[in-house]
Amino acid sequence: MFKQTVLFGLVIGCMVTFNALSSEKMKTVPASLEEATTFEEIQAFVEQAFAKVRENLKTLEDQERFFETYPPIGIEGGRKIIALGGDEESLEYGYGILLAALHWSLRKHPENAKEIEKLGEELNKIGKFPDMVENTKFYLFYHRCRLLSDAVSQDEFDAIKKEAKYLATLTQSQFSTSGPMEKVLDLAQKISIADENPRFLDDVLEELIRFRIETADTPEKKEAREVHLRGYFRRMVGSPFELWGKTVDGNDFNWDDYKDKVVLIEFTASWCGPCRGEMPNIVEVYNQYHGKGLEVVSIGYEDTTDNLKKMIEEDKVPFTMVSEELSKDDPRGLPSGYYGVDGIPEIFLIGKDGRIIATGLRGATLRDAVEKQFIDP
Repeated sequence: MFKQTVLFGLVIGCMVTFNALSSEKMKTVPASLEEATTFEEIQAFVEQAFAKVRENLKTLEDQERFFETYPPIGIEGGRKIIALGGDEESLEYGYGILLAALHWSLRKHPENAKEIEKLGEELNKIGKFPDMVENTKFYLFYHRCRLLSDAVSQDEFDAIKKEAKYLATLTQSQFSTSGPMEKVLDLAQKISIADENPRFLDDVLEELIRFRIETADTPEKKEAREVHLRGYFRRMVGSPFELWGKTVDGNDFNWDDYKDKVVLIEFTASWCGPCRGEMPNIVEVYNQYHGKGLEVVSIGYEDTTDNLKKMIEEDKVPFTMVSEELSKDDPRGLPSGYYGVDGIPEIFLIGKDGRIIATGLRGATLRDAVEKQFIDP
């Protein structure tokens, strides 16, 4: 149902854009695209073909006919108009129908994704029509989403789709600045894995950062938005993790001491009620699995070292605690800033390979995640 609804919605949306490109009705329509030699003749033929094919789009069969019939005409017509040169308006029209037709052609010819990539690079190089450059990225992202939906179960994809809300938060024309951008990154990560293209996730991150910065109205907001997105990116499952700073005793913390171990990382504070409520669970898990190789490190977030020491004593904390108060002069910055932590408790589980296994752990989910690491194969 999702594929049919979204597919039809994209067709209607693109038709509105397509028709807006020309407000004049052409009088002379050539018998074939080969006979069309001027901009007006090519435009007339393409628009007539488009109108005929889209007369009835009520069923999936109608839509399939559209995707089979129109794209070759739009692609050839767009390329002919671009080859003519002409003024900026005619070029925009030519690039517009070429992009729309290539997008629609992906249903039958997924290999045309490479042509969309090339078109985006060409538009970016000539420095015109920035909205179309954005649309090339959106169409490629949507295409990869569709390929992903074909590769996983419908239930799994529905969950991803609902969580990400990517159709409402992906391009500048459709981007909601308050949208769940972290969920877009989550989806991009899944696509990167399925697509065996790790650079795709990096590219999506940079696009999100660029857009968020452009829509900020103060330098402070720009910086905060970039810090947040880069921090979220660094703490995504599968990302490498490292830690630095000084412990509450004033000693240098050495992350190398935790190499090849399973480590639970907790950002906490003495003033945080939920953190204090979670601490007994963490201590219990530590006591249960420490003998099997589990380590735990707490990081005091926006708290004084004296208060952290009191918490260690009151909650009988047996593991190492890093004080960000004592670590503020570290040239690498604070761990909480590096990982974009702005709410606590924030708890990660790090695998023996030094990469994040799970995030957002609390209660039973924390215990289950740790237990899985020590189940005998």
